[in-house]
Amino acid sequence: LTVDNDLYNSDRFPLIVADNRQNPNNSYRPPKYVLNAANWQKFTGLANINSETIKSATIDEALSYIVNTIIEAADSSIPKTSGKRRN
Repeated sequence: LTVDNDLYNSDRFPLIVADNRQNPNNSYRPPKYVLNAANWQKFTGLANINSETIKSATIDEALSYIVNTIIEAADSSIPKTSGKRRN
């Protein structure tokens, strides 16, 4: 971030923003699930939600349990992309 010395007919000096990253094309991207390569049978077996656990929990606890169960099942049975861009 720099400040330009020319006012350009304004009452304020303009700020100049520059991208100083070495290679912005290779920036990190969050990994995504590759759904076409999923082992759905394994996912179904691992994403087994216990209804008794939900009945005895608060709404927040039940939601957390369901979300964590699904994420753990997905992480174990669905591959992810690397998070790197292809050239």
